[in-house]
Parts: sequence; structure tokens; C-alpha cells
Amino acid sequence: LIIERLGLLEHFLPRDGQYRNTKYHLKWCNFTSGAPIVSGLQSQQLDIGVLGDYPLLLSGIAPNISPAHSPSSRKYTTAGLSNTRLVSFVASNPDGSGNTIIVPHRSPLKSLEDLRDRSIAVPFSSSAHGMIIRTLARENLLDDVTLTSINKLNISQLTPRTATVDGYAYFAPLHEIANANGRFRRLMENYDLAELPTFHGIVVQDTLADRHPDIVVAYLKALLAAQHWYCSTPNAVSLVSEWVRLDPEIVAKTLKFSHSSTPGLFFPETTIRSDWIVEHIHQLQPIRGNQSLGKIDINSWIQPEFLETAIHSI
Repeated sequence: LIIERLGLLEHFLPRDGQYRNTKYHLKWCNFTSGAPIVSGLQSQQLDIGVLGDYPLLLSGIAPNISPAHSPSSRKYTTAGLSNTRLVSFVASNPDGSGNTIIVPHRSPLKSLEDLRDRSIAVPFSSSAHGMIIRTLARENLLDDVTLTSINKLNISQLTPRTATVDGYAYFAPLHEIANANGRFRRLMENYDLAELPTFHGIVVQDTLADRHPDIVVAYLKALLAAQHWYCSTPNAVSLVSEWVRLDPEIVAKTLKFSHSSTPGLFFPETTIRSDWIVEHIHQLQPIRGNQSLGKIDINSWIQPEFLETAIHSI
């Protein structure tokens, strides 16, 4: 969002050499969850995507590998589908609290065990989806809790009376919004549901990385500039809150702001943590429908050299 609002990508895009006569047409897309971004990258409708940990991993599965849980796996076609490359992290949440489960404020549910024979809504293929299936599998509850898919959740219009499920698994900042309006609360306070760091990263089409590496580097330069602006500009949170129409305190709680005493969930971070990625795969792969994650070629999928070039040339 900051890159778009400040016109940073336009500033860093290459305009010399083979790009001397290039006219760029930028189209910014906003999605409420990661699944359509993964689909857009693999179908070559998107060139660059910012994804949370679970959809980021799903984007790394080679398109010629049929998802085990896909109902159409026998008819699965890979014609025209693209592989991806992970080129940078964007932000990290070391204690894993960026995803959580919320329930109505007066709900009797107070523990994971209380979810047995209950229903939880979650955006499928989102980072929150990855969190809840890992958590339920760890507690041997995955077969005892009904997970239903939600594509879009407007928390400002959601009330306990209109809720059709017992709770929601979602990613930040939804739980901060829910807590602020007093209608919902975390299922468990001060409890690490995930037991894994969460993160967001930048994934690009492999064709873009191969044919136009300078454009990938330009985007990463724009990212670095955006993070510097956010961390060094006193009124950054105020501006971002206007852009996203959220309370400044919620913005500061979601992404750590150096000019605020409010502890943040996520911290600006570009270094790719391959150890976190490996551990996510290790915990997810045994879960039904996620076996294909084990076939991700980490060494070829993760390409930190684009970020290294951006850092040294900015």
C-alpha cells in the first residue's frame, strides 16, 4: 500500500538500456485473503504478490503437482500455469500471534478443547487457515472441529447475533478490530496458538524473475524505501490509518512503529528465514491435503539474490 501511495515503484523501475522505450502500466490489486493471489500468480494474471506464510507456501508448489485435497485432481491441468519464486520477506511476527481465533465476547468457549464439535469459519488457504489446522492437528482435534470457508468478513458489520458459527480464525488486524468494538474476544488470551513465527513475503512469477530481474529488484528497492519511510516518518501511522480506514492505534499494533510505545504484532523484515519455512512445512505436511508441500524445492524456490542486489544498489 505504501509503495503504491508514494509512487515508489514508478521511481525505481528501470528506464535505461533495454527498458529505454518501455512504457509501464501498473495495476494494483487488493485481495482480502491469499488464495486469489496464489491463483493469480500461477495463472499469470499477477506478476508480484505479497502473501502470508501458508498461501506463500502453497504458491511454491509446482503447478504440475496435483493438490491431494483437490476434488478435480484427476482433471487437473497445468497448461499455462507458472511457477513462482520467493524473493523477500516483508514482515515477521516471531511469537505467532498474528493469527488467532476469536469468539463472541459472552461465548462460553475458553480453550481449544472447548472447540470440540463446534464450527469455526476461516478464509481457506490463508495464513489463519494454516494456523488453525496446525493447532487443531497438534491437539488431535482436527477431525472434531468443523472448518467452514469465508471469502470475505466485514468485522464492522458482524455481531454475535449475526454470527452463524461458534468462532472465527483470522489474521491481523481483525482480532484487534474485534476487541476494539467489544463484540468479540480472543479464544484464549496470552496463549500461543501457533507455536511458530508467522510472516509475510514477496512471491513473483518465475518468468518475470528470469526475463526481467531488474523489475523484481526495482520492486524490492521500493519495498525497502517504503519500510524506511514507515519507520522514520513521525506521521506515517496517521497517514496509513487514513488510507486503510482503521484507527491509528490498530495500525500501530499491527505493524510496529518506532515512534509509538505500542507493541506491534509484526516487525518490518526483509531477510528470508528459510528455517521458519522449513518448520512450517514440517508441521503442515503430515496434515491431510498438504502432502504436496514436502515437494517444494526450497533451494530453487527461495532466491535471496534479488534482495541482496536491491540492498546494495539502493
